[in-house]
Amino acid sequence: MKILSYNEFLTSTCNTSPGELHFSNLTEAEKTEKIENSIRGDVHLIWKKLILPINNLLESCPYCKNKTTRIHKKTISFPGFETQVHLFKCKCGWWGIGEYGTTKNINFLHSDSRNKIIAGILKSYEIDSNKIPVNTLNEVLAKDNSNLFKIHPTKLEEIVQHVFSSYYNCEVIHCGKSHDGGIDLMLINSEKPTLIQVKRRTKPDHIESVSTVRDLLGAMFINDTQKGMIVSTANRFSRPSNKIANFLIERGKVEVFELVDFKKFCEMLTLVNTYKMKESWEKLIEDI
Repeated sequence: MKILSYNEFLTSTCNTSPGELHFSNLTEAEKTEKIENSIRGDVHLIWKKLILPINNLLESCPYCKNKTTRIHKKTISFPGFETQVHLFKCKCGWWGIGEYGTTKNINFLHSDSRNKIIAGILKSYEIDSNKIPVNTLNEVLAKDNSNLFKIHPTKLEEIVQHVFSSYYNCEVIHCGKSHDGGIDLMLINSEKPTLIQVKRRTKPDHIESVSTVRDLLGAMFINDTQKGMIVSTANRFSRPSNKIANFLIERGKVEVFELVDFKKFCEMLTLVNTYKMKESWEKLIEDI
């Protein structure tokens, strides 16, 4: 499974006077050369077919070739100056902002046009890559949480970090390494942190065994804390696991010992995702 993710954005500008890019007497090669010579800034391959008006480019996604949707439009007017801003977005995640304006001189006999494009650059990832941005994974999981079984184990730790920091409204430190002593995350909401162990299971019918509980208890003892959590993509925790957890809480041996299975974590993930994350283009629109 491949995922397209927003990576960065580029800006290209083209300053023209009326008729400067009039192509009636030019060959296709001459048109292309004239267009490219008129563009300044970071020029990406997808701009090589730039023609005016800008919307001709933005209405078609350069990645998946599907038709885009205009989701924002505004006009900025001053004496002798007017700029129109259009934002187009594709279902695959690509977006493009077209900003084009006209400035007239004092006698209004001549005008200059300034056309600017700001657009996202997408990058393709495999679902199990450890390079996928967390925000992108979060969007993928919001649409289909069964992808939790497929993502890279380290990325699962980062997703849990992201979800818990929002859900519990506190700092969550990622400390998972090859010699982490069974601790992947630390939830900082009091003087002594809550130690978190994250287990990615690849099958939805997996049952988390009592050995995982014992491993965390050992880590808690070594780190002198009475707070621990296990997050697993397993369907459920075994009966001995739940029995030990309940026993420890009832006897006051620990302050917190929570077992979070696939269903419970998905509920937390859904709740966190109800708070809309800011799109990459929103800040750009605000600044125009």
